[in-house]
Amino acid sequence: MSLSRVLETSSAITADTPRGFKAMFKARWAAYLHENYGSAERVAVAFDVRYQTAVNWMDEVNRPSGDIVALESTRNPEGFFKHMVAAE
Repeated sequence: MSLSRVLETSSAITADTPRGFKAMFKARWAAYLHENYGSAERVAVAFDVRYQTAVNWMDEVNRPSGDIVALESTRNPEGFFKHMVAAE
């Protein structure tokens, strides 16, 4: 694929596409955790993960698995929606 085609394709990536949502997810998840939990210690306890995992989520190093995301969407539907869907 040519560079111009790559740039054209990447400029069309938005949050309402699977690729776009995936690209933006780590930042949205981290913002959600900071606002709703405030610290890696609280995140680690809430999700039963290692402290370093919580730090990595909050620092946008990696993201959680689907079961963690699904669980949190049921715990705080309004807050979750605010960060994951309405954050545009």
